[in-house]
Amino acid sequence: MQGRSSLATPAVPSSPLDGPFVSLEFKGHLPDDNQAYHEVIWQEACTALHMAELESLHVIDTTLPTEREPPLWMQLFEQCTNVTKVHAEGMGMGSLLWSMGPQDPTPFVGSQDLDEPTPALLFPRLTCLSLKNLDFDLRYSTRERVYELVYKLLECRKRCGAPVRKLCISECGVDSTEIDSLNSLVPKVRWDGVQDI
Repeated sequence: MQGRSSLATPAVPSSPLDGPFVSLEFKGHLPDDNQAYHEVIWQEACTALHMAELESLHVIDTTLPTEREPPLWMQLFEQCTNVTKVHAEGMGMGSLLWSMGPQDPTPFVGSQDLDEPTPALLFPRLTCLSLKNLDFDLRYSTRERVYELVYKLLECRKRCGAPVRKLCISECGVDSTEIDSLNSLVPKVRWDGVQDI
């Protein structure tokens, strides 16, 4: 079995995230039946760190698109209530993006009612989201395209009163029309212009 997980902090940022941050990264590939191995490493690393005070998080999953279940991300990062900046990199980030939207079993639609409870959010103080090396046309599991996940996450957070204010997209397959749509939800969008990966 080959595969390696590395954990490093602090690190020199190579993204729009400033200052020290925690970086969790998988390198190499494990057979599909060893996904539990990945998840144990993530859980042990996150448990060992004092993540409640963390303000920036840089997560890289270079494995193939995965069906890693969103509840895992909630379990790993639920204590990270002070995170304002997240950098998500790699084709395996679809489930993390899905997890960052409201965790309400019913879709968040219509105008917000004052009597309606606010759905629980992963990273409730998130203001800056950086995405790298994601194919926006790729389907996450049997669900939406990555673009749709990103759009819904931004739209739902805006409706919940926890909007993302800065979105950085690099080395992602996304077209200018989709960027314009995302820009309608986020005041500041930075895109490198890459349309095909």
